[in-house]
Amino acid sequence: MIETIENFVAKLFAGNSYFATFFISMIPLLELKGAIPFGMSREIFGDRALSPLSAWLAASTGGLIPAFLLIKLFVPIIRWFKNTKGFKRLSTSLENKFSTKASAINQSGHGGKKAYLKKCLGLMFFVAVPIPLTGVYTGSAIAAYLGLGYINSLFCIFIGNLIAGGIVVLLCTVFAGYEKYVLLSFILLLVLIVAIKLISMLFKRKNEKIS
Repeated sequence: MIETIENFVAKLFAGNSYFATFFISMIPLLELKGAIPFGMSREIFGDRALSPLSAWLAASTGGLIPAFLLIKLFVPIIRWFKNTKGFKRLSTSLENKFSTKASAINQSGHGGKKAYLKKCLGLMFFVAVPIPLTGVYTGSAIAAYLGLGYINSLFCIFIGNLIAGGIVVLLCTVFAGYEKYVLLSFILLLVLIVAIKLISMLFKRKNEKIS
């Protein structure tokens, strides 16, 4: 099944590994962690597979694009959904989640250049960790509540994304010829983390009803 999906995606982009990597890096949850091993896989693209540098550039630039909109629009969109009946609970939950993560990064306190630098570094390193749910999408949502400013938030996310991409490229280079399994490992980890979070949410709701 995995091979069928890979072949379908490769055909969808007419075998253009660069464009495929660029586009996949913009997909939530997958981002560059899924895009780089896909684009570098010779098993999928053959001789058209990307070099480490090309994969890093394609995924890092493509993955940054959602940040341009999310940093500006995340808070207004959440506030708008909070005023709707069907999405009020979900939007409130998302707002609490990302504002809490922002508060965790913002433990250094308020004011001063040192505190501001710590917030920047906290955001950058959060995005730089190449595991599911720590990429540009989550980082941009957190940045919306950090108060770093649009340009500085974008810069921190950009640097973090470059670091994450570099780590994934290094991993694919070390395991050259096995990029497909790097991709599969990431997808399995993603499924596991999402499953754990969903189970945790269900138990939390169940306990709320009991209490």
